[in-house]
Amino acid sequence: MQPDGEGFFYPSITDNKECVNCGLCQKVCPLKSSIGSPKKIIDSYGGYSQDDSIIKDCASGGFAFSLSCAFIEEGGIVYGVRYSDGCKDIAYTRCVTVEQLLATRGSKYAQSRKYDIYKEVKKDLQDGQNVLFIGLPCEVAALYHYIGKLTENLFTVDLICHGPTSLGVHRAFIEQISLKHKDNVITDFSVRYKKDAWKPYYVHAQFSDGSVYMKQFVESDYGTAFQQLKRPSCASCRFKVYDKEYGMPADLTIGDYHLAHQGMKQYNHWGSSQVSSHTDKGTDLIDLARKSMNLYSISEHNAVHYNTAFFRPTYVRWNRGAFSTIFQYKGLSFACQHWSVKFINLFVMQKQKVKSFVAETIKHLR
Repeated sequence: MQPDGEGFFYPSITDNKECVNCGLCQKVCPLKSSIGSPKKIIDSYGGYSQDDSIIKDCASGGFAFSLSCAFIEEGGIVYGVRYSDGCKDIAYTRCVTVEQLLATRGSKYAQSRKYDIYKEVKKDLQDGQNVLFIGLPCEVAALYHYIGKLTENLFTVDLICHGPTSLGVHRAFIEQISLKHKDNVITDFSVRYKKDAWKPYYVHAQFSDGSVYMKQFVESDYGTAFQQLKRPSCASCRFKVYDKEYGMPADLTIGDYHLAHQGMKQYNHWGSSQVSSHTDKGTDLIDLARKSMNLYSISEHNAVHYNTAFFRPTYVRWNRGAFSTIFQYKGLSFACQHWSVKFINLFVMQKQKVKSFVAETIKHLR
């Protein structure tokens, strides 16, 4: 896997003499063919962990962490994503203890490295271990393509995905905020830090000398790059709930329950999760997490249509090409200061104000 100029990783044949043209790379690619008929939604729930300290350290309501803890307590193995190498790398990791799970909490907004993780999952399955794999829909689909029929003891969770930015962007940001801390390393990093409540999100970095970097995500260069520079293929993503050929590949889909607000039983000040099961295994996973979660049934309409990334791909910003070029040649900070970024942000802000005004007007008319 080699990074391009934007910092996205792609498979690359580095020695043509070693390639025998077997075509296996095409066969296991999740974008070349679906893994079966698209899965429908069986049940959906909204809610949050019974432990506020868990919710505060998770991206939404703590469902993924609570489920992972319960799965390990039952003797299973969990695969999730963590930061490593001084938070410069984002990669999958194998967890067999609750302590190892701690590093997987929180959303990672850049493309994660897989390294040999699919081989490790396959070996665990062949050894008869129960495995829980949590990742983006395309990563879950890739796993199914790779392991073939070894699915009896595999349980999967995919995330409602807005499309990741590149690891190149992530590393550029880490280097940028580390300039004033040359003799120190980042010991903890989050793009979904909860300062006073679930929203707004903050970018938060803790350094080894005890100092802290913190800024609202939408106002940070990380937040800007996340909107401007997503992986190109995400604009035509087929791993969406109502796609007629691909759909959501996992047993269970989780995300933020953005519809939740004060006064609703699914709401918690520190965050709310939504979960939708697609298979009997998905339903079993929900039942497994119930003992440490407050979960309340929600309609399929509320689960899907108030979380647009569940059913449609992310939009491509019209200035993506310019942002990419500036990022590659002049760096992240310079790209984020470009006039087109400020213009788009102003447009989006005004659009949101109009939508809120219309929604409030309709509410009063009713």
